[in-house]
Amino acid sequence: MPASPGPSAPTVVVIGGGIAGLAAAARLREERPDVEIVVLEG
Repeated sequence: MPASPGPSAPTVVVIGGGIAGLAAAARLREERPDVEIVVLEG
């Protein structure tokens, strides 16, 4: 069995790219630059 990959940064998914979603993503980026952030907009 192959070795498991090392620890990775958590991923946060923000649903909605409106002003509130983008503001939340921007704030999270400031507070936790190590977190991967994905913004979904339909």
